[in-house]
Amino acid sequence: MVEFLTTTGISDRLEKLIKSAREEITLISPYLKVNERLLGFIRDADLRRVRLTVIYGKRDMTYAEREWISGLTTPAETWFVTNLHAKCYLSEDAAIITSMNLYAFSEQHNDEMGIYVSRSQEPELYQEIREEALRLRRTAAPGQGAPTETSPPTSPDQPPAAKLDQRDNPTGYCIRCRDPVPLDPEKPYCNQHYRIWARYGDKTYEEKFCHKCGEERTTSMAKPLCLACFRRG
Repeated sequence: MVEFLTTTGISDRLEKLIKSAREEITLISPYLKVNERLLGFIRDADLRRVRLTVIYGKRDMTYAEREWISGLTTPAETWFVTNLHAKCYLSEDAAIITSMNLYAFSEQHNDEMGIYVSRSQEPELYQEIREEALRLRRTAAPGQGAPTETSPPTSPDQPPAAKLDQRDNPTGYCIRCRDPVPLDPEKPYCNQHYRIWARYGDKTYEEKFCHKCGEERTTSMAKPLCLACFRRG
């Protein structure tokens, strides 16, 4: 069975997909700001020992996103795809392909569309969707793990600028995501983004933040410090 869905139908089918999963759930979405109701169903699935795989993209997970994922009893797999735009949610029995991100704002404010595919009614189509999800996982970079003690819990989206102005602190900042990292101009990335950068090795690729002060500046692997920090030495 293939069923056309609008916004409320997508939310309803996604809840039922998670509630009925017995073995596995795969969530593919660039963004992961999950509402509390859906988080409750995910945590309940976790208590049933359902395996969770999360494939996300566009940006790093926020502190809050890493926190709920790392808090699951059964360790979740997380994978990062830089240019991910697909939104797809699967269990062992069904799949949803949709325009809706796994993002609370989308459910409440956007007009979305999607389709629901039952494995028992459409086994070939379901398998095609599953194979594409597996392909994405094979080509993805490992995602972020649990939040560390240096991860700032004060804001789910971005650490305050005041927290970043620590010029006398040996802590540096990832020049791509601004997460705290050891101050090392030879490796001015967090582990995840260093692995992604190393796949291409372009030392002139433009990044977003100064490795030393954390301010928003154009930097690169070759020049990880802003001009002011470079002059200060």
